[in-house]
Amino acid sequence: MSTPPPDVDGAVRLTYALTVDDLTDGLLAQSAAHRPRFLRSPLFLTAVAALALAILLGDALVFHVAGLNVVAVLIGWVVAIAGLVFVVHRVSDATLRRLPVGARVIFGLTARILMRGTPTLAERTRTVVDGTGLHVTAETAGWTAAWAQYPVHRETDGSFALFASDRTGAQIVVLPKRGLAEPDAERLRALLATHSRRLA
Repeated sequence: MSTPPPDVDGAVRLTYALTVDDLTDGLLAQSAAHRPRFLRSPLFLTAVAALALAILLGDALVFHVAGLNVVAVLIGWVVAIAGLVFVVHRVSDATLRRLPVGARVIFGLTARILMRGTPTLAERTRTVVDGTGLHVTAETAGWTAAWAQYPVHRETDGSFALFASDRTGAQIVVLPKRGLAEPDAERLRALLATHSRRLA
């Protein structure tokens, strides 16, 4: 095992063993950060769903239901869809991590393949984050990265994900929040705010 870096004032220390869920969380964070903002808008999703419903049911309703009833049915559907979209957008990342939704399944499979192909990812790891960058010490290896190597990040309910660039497919470092002592989350946020750009 490599010798851990010396303690530095203001450094934040994490101890963890990366899991498939952690890696999935990082991959989802990267995907969400690169999704166009309008695709995350409840208003946009509601409009699309309402339009699709009108196209699918419009002709049938027009021919079989009186005009005012058509409007009432469509308004009811729009309200129901808007409510569903609103609820989905209010669900926390922690809840989404437990749901078998499309992106989570795909990225979960990717994470399993990565973890199986690189077993050292699951080793017990100590990471020290300070003003100079990241100092990572695992059971069989250790490495150091300056902040310039991971200039962007995104926070989720379960982790801090650091990226080598703001492009899709950039290398990721996932720092699970469970590896932090309780007061250290704010200190880590402060370090990230100083040295790394946050992705929306």
